Amino acid sequence: MTAILQTEAETVMNAVAPLLGLTIKPEQRASVSQNFEVAARLAVLVLGVDLDLEDEPAPVFRA
Repeated sequence: MTAILQTEAETVMNAVAPLLGLTIKPEQRASVSQNFEVAARLAVLVLGVDLDLEDEPAPVFRA
């Protein structure tokens, strides 16, 4: 994780956890930061897809 993403993860953890009533223990912070890294990489993939106005969502599959 880059230094910027690490700082952003720390900022989000410190700001949002209390609002959600969550307590992030010191030993959990590294795992939470890793999840932020994974989410950031997935966001880059999703945002990298060029969609046209005519593109439609895929149909919903129900078993």
